[in-house]
Amino acid sequence: MLSGGALIAIKGELGAGKTVLARGIIRGLGVAEDTYITSPTYTLIQEYRGRLIVNHIDLYRLSGNGEIEELGLEELIQERTVTIIEWAEKALQFFSEDHLEIKLSVQGENVRQTIFIPHGAAYQVLVENFLT
Repeated sequence: MLSGGALIAIKGELGAGKTVLARGIIRGLGVAEDTYITSPTYTLIQEYRGRLIVNHIDLYRLSGNGEIEELGLEELIQERTVTIIEWAEKALQFFSEDHLEIKLSVQGENVRQTIFIPHGAAYQVLVENFLT
């Protein structure tokens, strides 16, 4: 259901399942099953090619606006890409008004709560369609 230019901001505590969710979204965008998908914690950005180009970003190791600004997030979010950002709370000031925020929280050993917060009309429609 995602199209180019989509920005997915994933938030949640350590171990909440951010990378598992990102991996599922990436697979859903047609990235080959034999492609190894992992959290780009140390590389910061990993690009995958499926139906669209997917930029998977992990901001866990970054500690300030200067480091985040150097990544050039605005340049990564393009019409032909889907951008997924883990630890997105570290970079909210760099997001456009339109994006999908997903909050994950641990409710038990094998239980997670997922909250979808659409920012913008297109993401409202996306969430409504996804949930129906």
